[in-house]
Amino acid sequence: MVAVTIGFFLALSTMSAIMGASAGHLVHPGRKITSGDIQSQSTMSGRRGVILDSMLDLLRNAIPGNIIEATFTKEFTHVEVANSSDSSENIIYKKSIQKKSGVNFMGLLCFSILFGCALATLGEKGEALHQTIDQLNAVVMKIMHYFLKLLPLGMFFWMFREGLESAAPMQLLEYMGVFLGTAMGCIAFHQFILLPLLYLAIVRKNPIPYHINLLPAILTAFGTASSAATLPATVRCAEESNKLNRCVTRFVLPLGMVVHMNGGTFYIPLSAVFLAQLEGISLGMPETLVICVTAVLLFIAAPATASGGNPVYLLTVLAAAGINKPQFISLFLSMEWLMERFRTVMNVVADSYVAAFVEKICAKRLPLDNDDIEYANPVLDGYNPSPVVVKDVPPQPPSSNVNICRCCGSRIEVA
Repeated sequence: MVAVTIGFFLALSTMSAIMGASAGHLVHPGRKITSGDIQSQSTMSGRRGVILDSMLDLLRNAIPGNIIEATFTKEFTHVEVANSSDSSENIIYKKSIQKKSGVNFMGLLCFSILFGCALATLGEKGEALHQTIDQLNAVVMKIMHYFLKLLPLGMFFWMFREGLESAAPMQLLEYMGVFLGTAMGCIAFHQFILLPLLYLAIVRKNPIPYHINLLPAILTAFGTASSAATLPATVRCAEESNKLNRCVTRFVLPLGMVVHMNGGTFYIPLSAVFLAQLEGISLGMPETLVICVTAVLLFIAAPATASGGNPVYLLTVLAAAGINKPQFISLFLSMEWLMERFRTVMNVVADSYVAAFVEKICAKRLPLDNDDIEYANPVLDGYNPSPVVVKDVPPQPPSSNVNICRCCGSRIEVA
């Protein structure tokens, strides 16, 4: 069951990333808007987006030499193109590792995970540091709370400035409408075509009743924008409405809440392609592949809470593809509150369908249904027995030499 679950999670996440990137290239929602800054950025050829160099840059930045320096600089592969002295047709590429200004998100993420795991293993020795970090986090969150109150006003002026700097603001709004239409089309394809077809092919049942029974979880996901907050409703819909096995739901759904983010793996590649098109940067197959792989890896480590760092992940994916300092990033921040809810719905529905797939494939290895599982009597002598399976046990006549075990229900004959 573990292998099948992880296989479905990775397969669906990869398919979602490919779907988002393919939709961006096929629909082409953001075409080049002519302006001086964008043209100068599109003609910069200091770094070619070679897939090997991009992956090596990710691995190199994942282990920063100085964690303080990683907050404002990062390394990249600089490619110089020069003609050889023998013939003008032969081109020589000279590569060098250089540093540039920008936040090394990959290095900070890896360091934070390592630091948190090490701190968790210290136990009481790290309690003082743990409390200090909690207090520092509370102070930072309080400061961020002040900024969030000014967010609507600040977002208005930020977008207003971008509109004034753009040479075609009305055309930019038109492209945003096309982008939203493309995103909604991908969501509809994922929810109403891809997953139901997989359900029909694997489970061999009608997917319409199964999808309708998920409506309470869908509404909860759309309202909370958090997979973690929706988990109780998702489990209840799976077990009570769709009658899935409890052993499957209690394993697949919590694991999917943590590592399975179809909404993010589709939205980030689509946003990256759209943003590159807005700025007049052409993305080839190597850059698109790097974007998809980076998006899948980032969202495996993404939290299941609302506002789980999607703008940071978008900047990380763009940096992996060689796009630095995007000009129209504020447009995505203005739509984040809406798209985050649709992404959460995608995550919850995909987790529920994976639970049905796992139950069908692993049916012969699972215990009995939920109705056949009965729990033992209250705790005896400090021992809490696990659930036992009792099915069709015939009544036994009372006997002075026979006792019934209250843990497993078996008959014990006393000599």
